[in-house]
Amino acid sequence: MNLITRPPAAARRAIGDRVDDTGFDAAQTRVLELAAAQPHQVAVDAFFPAVGGSEAFHGGAFTTYLVQQLWKAPNDATYEQVFVQAYEALKRNRFQQDPYLSREVALKDRPLFFVEGGSRGSSEVSLPVTAVSGGRAELGAGLGLGITPGSVFETPGGARLVVESVAQRSTTTRVASGSVRQGDRANLVAHRYQDSPLLVSVAGIDSRLIEDLRGRLQGAEAIRLVEREDAFAHLIVRRGGDRLRVVGSDGFVRHAEIAASADGIARLGDALRKEAASKRLADMDNPAQRFAVDLQLLGGRTTFGVGEDINFSVTSEREGYLTLVDLGTDGTVTVLIPNADFPSPRLRARQALTYPEEEGVFFVAEPPAGGGLVRAFVTPSPLDIRIPAGAVAARGGQELAETVAARVVAAAGQLDGAVRLDSWGTASIVYEIQN
Repeated sequence: MNLITRPPAAARRAIGDRVDDTGFDAAQTRVLELAAAQPHQVAVDAFFPAVGGSEAFHGGAFTTYLVQQLWKAPNDATYEQVFVQAYEALKRNRFQQDPYLSREVALKDRPLFFVEGGSRGSSEVSLPVTAVSGGRAELGAGLGLGITPGSVFETPGGARLVVESVAQRSTTTRVASGSVRQGDRANLVAHRYQDSPLLVSVAGIDSRLIEDLRGRLQGAEAIRLVEREDAFAHLIVRRGGDRLRVVGSDGFVRHAEIAASADGIARLGDALRKEAASKRLADMDNPAQRFAVDLQLLGGRTTFGVGEDINFSVTSEREGYLTLVDLGTDGTVTVLIPNADFPSPRLRARQALTYPEEEGVFFVAEPPAGGGLVRAFVTPSPLDIRIPAGAVAARGGQELAETVAARVVAAAGQLDGAVRLDSWGTASIVYEIQN
């Protein structure tokens, strides 16, 4: 048996306050450390429920979203860029663990897939055709990539494939038109956004409170109460004495100190409606975006105190109209742009738009403390968002979320009932409000 000699100072873990006298040069190392969570946190093994014709599956939360981002990353995307996108996806889906990437290692700024002489820029989000039989074609990947039944793939030869079912490692499609052969590449061109209600576990509270909550949620089709203890839920209502709290599937508290009373149930119902609205727009990602949209909070900050001003910068590789939506710390949906003072602007390609400037509506960090999300949409036509008379901006819950989503779909256009992905772009950024 041959022994492999340990390379001198090739990699090193954190050494705290101790002095490093090894001569280790982090800037030159070729080892990059990537972790799903911080040392004091749990890296969640998540359950992804069945939707439409897909199967349910378990997977590491961060790993699942990282794989999805790797699939759709441009050829010259860096390790850090893909990591940030996976982090944002993790937060959009209510997981509060904080993944880690080596910050001082130069390798993080190197392209993932770039080789000398290779192409740069956007790459097609595609899968290989692994089998063809009787008007059906099988694609060589499945659930981990977020593929949904009803989505549409096309081959360079012009064949159109409509997804029928998604398994763990494969996707079955119907050949809707054209001719396809084993070995072809199929590009994702349209996505079917599935109805995915917010699942709320109420197994930990008594039947009277459940019935009161059900009454408060009358007509809220985007929320489904789950009474089985062993069933998956995005949010879990727990009782301790005369207080209720709501925690996420990863165990982190989202709403606390809610009285187990009629007034408390009313407050809980309002909170869940807002959570469902926030989920609706957080789910409106573009899995095969053809142009980059960059959304930043000025100064590189993502944490703000209550009352602090917040400024945004948005850049798009393609011209289009901007809509900016805040999914607040309490789940409230606020359309930041357009507003009463500022209509939906037309972005020029690769020219940053900063808002607000010196005049106009200023955005401030509002309570309660917690995590929020801002999502930018860049569409070929402006979204028709009605601002109530006398109001500065459109604010609301599920109805407003559905309106924004419907306007995005209308502007994007559809293909075989799925939303086209080449005509619009989106970006999101998470932030935290502290007391």
